[in-house]
Amino acid sequence: MKARGQKESACFLIYIFLAACVHAVPASAQADLAKNSSAGGALFVLASDIEAPVQNSDPVPTVLYGVSTRGLVSKAVVLRGSSISGAANWLPEGVFSINEVGRYLIVEYPHYVPCCVIFIAEDSPTELESVRVVPDGMTGLNCGLGSGGSDESETCSLWELIPFASPEMLAQGKIASVLHSICKRPGRLPYTVKDRWTDYKATLFDGLTPQSKQCYVWSQNGAIDEYLIGRSPVAITTMPTDTPISVTKRRLTLDAANGRFRVIGIDGDDLVDHNTDVFVQTLANGQWKRLPVLPVRFAGTDPTKTDRMAYRLFDDWLVTSASAALLAANNITEAVVSDVLTVVETGKQRNDLAVKVELRTAPDVAKLPARRITLWNLADGRRIDLAIPEGDSEVVHVFDDRQVLLRIHDKLFFAEIQGSKLSDYKLAAFDSAIPQVHWAFYSPQ
Repeated sequence: MKARGQKESACFLIYIFLAACVHAVPASAQADLAKNSSAGGALFVLASDIEAPVQNSDPVPTVLYGVSTRGLVSKAVVLRGSSISGAANWLPEGVFSINEVGRYLIVEYPHYVPCCVIFIAEDSPTELESVRVVPDGMTGLNCGLGSGGSDESETCSLWELIPFASPEMLAQGKIASVLHSICKRPGRLPYTVKDRWTDYKATLFDGLTPQSKQCYVWSQNGAIDEYLIGRSPVAITTMPTDTPISVTKRRLTLDAANGRFRVIGIDGDDLVDHNTDVFVQTLANGQWKRLPVLPVRFAGTDPTKTDRMAYRLFDDWLVTSASAALLAANNITEAVVSDVLTVVETGKQRNDLAVKVELRTAPDVAKLPARRITLWNLADGRRIDLAIPEGDSEVVHVFDDRQVLLRIHDKLFFAEIQGSKLSDYKLAAFDSAIPQVHWAFYSPQ
């Protein structure tokens, strides 16, 4: 499970003013916001960007917002934008990864050489706690992995650390990694547990990583292992039996994992996950089953050279997402009929918006330039297929096995899960900061 930085960088924090044009939620949605608030507390969203920063661009801050009938309300600046200045230009620095692990959002930063972690407790989200993990003279090899304690009250961020060393020393096996589990319990300050390698057996990972990074494990002799530098592998689980014989020793992509399920993809001979051999393990009984996701791989050409199938895991629901460009590059003509979602105006005001749902036949959907999103219920086998012509769209969260928070560019909509369909779409917020919103949770605050 490696995502490696290639050079050391220095961070110089600068203040960035974030201006947001706030739009009120129409009266038709106010009752739903009140209902959700009474059931699970107040709704919070986190806006940030985990993709590689663009040179000479403005740095993107990480901001926590509350969602109200007035739109997004800033609650805390989690991480201010910063830049590394050079002689003629500058390189923005942002976060490396953000994952929901238990009742925490774990923020690792900066992007290129992660050193530090911020815990956002969902039960007290404005009380941020920051820890510098990587000491001087070392570097961290990680991709946003977390782990849960056996008593369910401990949540950890896993950091494999190695000393700075020459490639020759690494090749000769003279360097050994150490593990720092940076952990939190409610009401306690963060603390560090060293070399508790069994933490890899209880990996938690919601699936969201930068497009240029992924998390990996390895198969060998029928087992799935976490490989470590200069140390024996940590055995995690057994391989699925329904796999090609050629994968007895192969790199695997860890797509997502929680306390119920583990999702892996078997990489090809070219060390690329083609999404043709994707499996889900039910942790309660150890059984695997194949998941028939869309068989897409990197297109290899702009604008999709870093585009890949995205995975997010929310309790029993796994969400997969592929862009229209990636589908076109892979000639995907899947036969499943999808609901096509478009945003339509319902009144004279700019924020009088609703979602129009159209059932399209397979040939129509295949020709439609749309992002394809599928929600898979890993517990009971239900499947919900969506096609959204607005490419900048995603499922931000699935709450309590019944409610979906969907982002369509700069708008957030709630939808209810009814069997194998989404229904009752309601606008939750419309705001210029929403395109950077990728995480959401309810809090008693």
